[in-house]
Amino acid sequence: MAHLNIEDFLVPVGGTRLLARSLSLTGDAAKRSPTLVFLHEGLGSTGQWRDFPRALAERTGLPALLYDRQGYGGSDPLYSPRSARYLHREALEVLPEVLERCGVDDVILVGHSDGGSIALLYAAAHPQRVRGAVTEAAHVFVEEETLAGIRAAGDAWRNTQLKEKLARYHGSKTHALFHAWHDTWLAP
Repeated sequence: MAHLNIEDFLVPVGGTRLLARSLSLTGDAAKRSPTLVFLHEGLGSTGQWRDFPRALAERTGLPALLYDRQGYGGSDPLYSPRSARYLHREALEVLPEVLERCGVDDVILVGHSDGGSIALLYAAAHPQRVRGAVTEAAHVFVEEETLAGIRAAGDAWRNTQLKEKLARYHGSKTHALFHAWHDTWLAP
């Protein structure tokens, strides 16, 4: 019978510490490679994936890795404004270092929204390391529909309990995180 080991740890990347979670199965059902790598959305975190990574790891027998990008969840806060190319930085600088430090070189990327964009950019730059990519709502170009949704999120931030809901996952970083995401997307 397989057993799932879950380990949370900090990964030093580019002068910051990122919270990561490793899921690995033991027993006959366990496979060693590739590793499922989950990349969260623009206001997401490791915790907001809920049970999905666990269920997919158990179903496939594959190990999994999740991490909170800088400014999110249990990772260090953002120390400076991010540029409009923040997704490229995440895909081409941060993700490769996370994978290297975690000893992962054969991946299936699972990305949602911003995480989907990061997955596509990384896969294009490192096709030899990517077995597959599964994305939902990746940003390939900026659509008015996306901008309308971000403006609606700004209204929700001001007029609903959105701050409190996000604070459950991001704590004291919530305000900076929300505005980094919101303001970057709405900048000309």
